[in-house]
Amino acid sequence: EGLRASGTSAMDIGAVDAAQLHFALNHVACCGGLLFAACSDGPEGPRPHVCGRGGLPVGPETGLQEIAAIAAHTAPRPVQRDVAVESLDLSASYREFVLGFLEQCRPLKVVVDAAGGAAGAWFASLFEDVGDIEIEALNFGPDEDGAAAAEPTAASSWSTARRRVEAVAADFGVCFDGAADRCTFIDETGRLVPGDLLGALLADSFLREEAGA
Repeated sequence: EGLRASGTSAMDIGAVDAAQLHFALNHVACCGGLLFAACSDGPEGPRPHVCGRGGLPVGPETGLQEIAAIAAHTAPRPVQRDVAVESLDLSASYREFVLGFLEQCRPLKVVVDAAGGAAGAWFASLFEDVGDIEIEALNFGPDEDGAAAAEPTAASSWSTARRRVEAVAADFGVCFDGAADRCTFIDETGRLVPGDLLGALLADSFLREEAGA
């Protein structure tokens, strides 16, 4: 409603995770996007993830303070045109995009802790008919106890997933935060995979696909 009141056209892509916002910003002609997530709640309510063209993050050092100053010093004024909000469902194209990264491998059992946030709504629909992946779901329902605000790297956030990995002999586990824009991985022994090691593994994969990337 705030965008409409300013005379700016907008698209509503529904209740999505952070990755889908970035996907939309690279597949739809627009100047930026906003995502409100439970994990970003502050004393004044939810704070948005703000992105510019192409999904580049906008923060205090990259323009957010200037935007706040403009908003604080702009007086409300009537808008001469009625601006509609377009509803856009990108779920099918997003699913095709995500599954395009999968490579044929041995069957996998994966523990996924959604922390009661966005990953719970989308993970199952993205991978539900991928026959070689068995999902052990944790906290896929709506957050009721503030779990979505948890820091995924904190031991308290991944201890439950670690125990489930060990109990069901899973190949690995993944713990998301509420917006599903951060996660941690747990190996088959229940140990946390360090971020630098995970980055190195991903870099190796990307470089094999595109030299010099």
